[in-house]
Amino acid sequence: DHGQNEGRKLGWCLLPGGESANATLTVTSGAWRTLSPDLHAAFLESEINFGGEGGLYAELIHNRDFEALGRGRLVERGVGLQAFYDVGTGRATAAPAAAGLDPHEPEAVHSDFRPWRVVGQAIAAIDNSTAPFATNPNTLRLQGAAGDGVANPGFWGIGTREHVGFALALHARHRARQASVRLMARVVAEGVVLTQAELLLPPSPDEWHRVDAVLGPPARVPSTGRARFELLL
Repeated sequence: DHGQNEGRKLGWCLLPGGESANATLTVTSGAWRTLSPDLHAAFLESEINFGGEGGLYAELIHNRDFEALGRGRLVERGVGLQAFYDVGTGRATAAPAAAGLDPHEPEAVHSDFRPWRVVGQAIAAIDNSTAPFATNPNTLRLQGAAGDGVANPGFWGIGTREHVGFALALHARHRARQASVRLMARVVAEGVVLTQAELLLPPSPDEWHRVDAVLGPPARVPSTGRARFELLL
């Protein structure tokens, strides 16, 4: 009904200091300004339910750089803004009050590497004593026996599709003297290994190395379509 409203006038009364004053607002469907053809705009609110991560943003690993430190949790449905959905335990937890911080954002917990979890008897901890990049000072130190490691659930699970594999890139270092170190990267769902690849770190201890690998298409797609990533010693 834009045509019906063209030229129509609306009026209201303002009361500054107890005195009345009149003002008018003219509403029209006609163009008042010409937009430049070079002007473009796009909006993506990636913090709403991780709308970008794992979707438009192809990264599938949640907290891949270990910089979250317990932050970036989800607001649970039906719970006030002061409660956060803990991606590690599935429980709502209250955000701590701290001067100068956003009341809706928890403080950093420098021992928190969730949603990563240990596999087997592994011992894992955040380490900021060394890193491949100064801009990302936190790494994850991992100790354990063969078969131990860590797992990541992705963003509500790692989506799997037929005929579609995964590209993996990571930086790692080790302290084994005069020996290479082998790691196993795999995608697992419902207790079944869907795809995996072996990673080889060269025999140069205490040096950071970039490792690239391709995990082939999954052997099958789980009924839920969701999986988790595991990195094992």
